[in-house]
Amino acid sequence: MNQEQTLLLELYKKAKTAKESQRYHAILLVKTGSTVVYVSRIFFVDEETVRAWVKKWDEEKDVEDNPRSGKPPKLTKEQEQELVNLVDENNPQEHGYHTATWDCIELKKIVKDKFSIEISDETIRKLLKKYRFSYKKAEYLFSKRDLEKRNNFIAELFALYESLENTRIMFCDEMSTKLHPKLGYVWTRSDKVYVETNCSHKRISTIAAIEPIIGEKVAANYDMNNADSFVLFLEKLETSTDQNIVLVLDNYPVHHSRKVRDYLAKTGRITLKHLPTYSPDLNVIEWLWGYARVKYLNSRCSTTIEKLKEDVQTCFDSIGAEQIKKICNLEIIRKHLVT
Repeated sequence: MNQEQTLLLELYKKAKTAKESQRYHAILLVKTGSTVVYVSRIFFVDEETVRAWVKKWDEEKDVEDNPRSGKPPKLTKEQEQELVNLVDENNPQEHGYHTATWDCIELKKIVKDKFSIEISDETIRKLLKKYRFSYKKAEYLFSKRDLEKRNNFIAELFALYESLENTRIMFCDEMSTKLHPKLGYVWTRSDKVYVETNCSHKRISTIAAIEPIIGEKVAANYDMNNADSFVLFLEKLETSTDQNIVLVLDNYPVHHSRKVRDYLAKTGRITLKHLPTYSPDLNVIEWLWGYARVKYLNSRCSTTIEKLKEDVQTCFDSIGAEQIKKICNLEIIRKHLVT
C-alpha cells in the first residue's frame, strides 16, 4: 500500500460523518485497483458521482462539498437583532399588542407590521433558537419573600445535615385532589380526547413526607386536611423509622395548632422546621407533586372517593426512590442562596 492509499485508509477510519466515510472508502477502492463501475454499484451511486469524488481528491485532497449559496435570509441582521431585543424586553403592551407575552403568532405580526415581510411560525421558532431562546413556563417570584430569612433557612438546613446524628430530615406537604380530574396531554390519532367526569368537586387530602437523599417516602390519604388528620400522619411517620425526624414544612395554620403541638411534646421524636413565609420553592416535595399530577393523575377519572384514594395511593407507590432523588435534588435549594 503506497503513501496515498495509507492516507486514504487513515482518513476513512477517522471520518466524522457517514458521508465522509463513504467517499474516502470509494476513492480508496478506486486507488487500489477497483473499477469505477464496480465501486458505483457497491455504494448505489452513479459512475459520474464516483469520478467526481476521485477528481476532487486528486485536485484538492478533500471530499467535502463546495459551499452552496442557499436561499438568502428574509430578515437582515439588524432586523433579527431588533426582534431579539423585543423578545428580551418581553413587553408586548408597549408596542400596542395586548398579549401577556410574545408568542410566534404575535412576533410574525410584528415582523409584517415593522418590516413588511411575511414569514412563518417555524421561521420565528428557528430564529429564536438560533439566539438561544427556549420556551419555558413561568414561575412565581413572591414579592413579599424575605431574602435574609431565606438565606438563613438554607444555611441552617445544610448545617443540620452536617451536625445531626440518628436523625432523618424529611420534607412534608399536603396535596388536594378532586374527583373532577385535571386534564393532561395524551397521544392520540383522534381529533379530540375526552375524559369522562361527573363534575364532582369532592376531594381528598394527601399528606406526604420524603427524604430526598435516600428517596424514602411516606404518604397517606384523608377525607379532610385538619389537625386530626395531620396528627394521624405524624403517628404513621413516626412508626416508619427508629430515627428522630426533622420535618420541613410550610406555615399552614394546622401545623401550628394546639393538637399538633401537644402531640409533638408528647412524642419528642419529631421536630418541625418551618419554611420562611412565601417560600414554597424551598420545599422539595412541591416538585414531586407536579411530577405526580402530570405522570399519574391528570386525565384520570376516579368515579368515587374510595377509587380516588386508591388511585392516588397507586400513584405514590409507583414513584421509586431513584425518581425521588432525581426530582427532589437538594442542590437546587442551594442555588436559591442570594449572595
